[in-house]
Amino acid sequence: SKEKIEYDMVNDLGTLLDISFTTLFERPSGEKMVEDIIRHTGNINTHPKLFLSEEDIERIRGYYKNDSKYRAYYDELLDIYGKDSKEFNAAPISHATMKEQTFHSSVLLGRVASWAMFYKISGDEDYAKRIWEEMENLCDYPDWISHHYLTTSEICVSAAMVYDWLYDYLTEEQRQKLANAIIEKCLKIGLDHYEGRRIIWPPTNWNGICNAGT
Repeated sequence: SKEKIEYDMVNDLGTLLDISFTTLFERPSGEKMVEDIIRHTGNINTHPKLFLSEEDIERIRGYYKNDSKYRAYYDELLDIYGKDSKEFNAAPISHATMKEQTFHSSVLLGRVASWAMFYKISGDEDYAKRIWEEMENLCDYPDWISHHYLTTSEICVSAAMVYDWLYDYLTEEQRQKLANAIIEKCLKIGLDHYEGRRIIWPPTNWNGICNAGT
């Protein structure tokens, strides 16, 4: 839409939600996506490319050294997700738990995003190893809760972030296993929704999460 909407991010959450709920996904071609990636990153094989670049990560390292507010936030995350935390030492999320309590896809994303950041900032491979435990378990799921596609798409964000951010850490075998799981357990299911073999989600929070995750 070319309509101009005035809103206050703090006081008018309803308008922001309306925009999210009614945003349409216009499916680009594969060629267009590759073209966009190259324009933004300079090289299709650049990693990471999701959310942050290597230059962004280097800048964040500088924040940790020189910005007390950032360091306090980072240390707070360490309390929740660091190596001495309950989250780090918990078992990987089982398929049964994910199926019964679909909000665990958000728990998974919290773990993965935090550990990936710790790994990229500190270089501590214990975080990368813990991420792979979670991902290997995830790849062995029979499905990514395809009856509840919001969960599927949120799981896919975690998997894609690991593939991208840990690309140089993972072996070729691990990368292939993760890529195959993303394709078979999310992207093909997403195509079923987009192409009418499954019902499309309504204009609710599902819209932003399912489109963005896929």
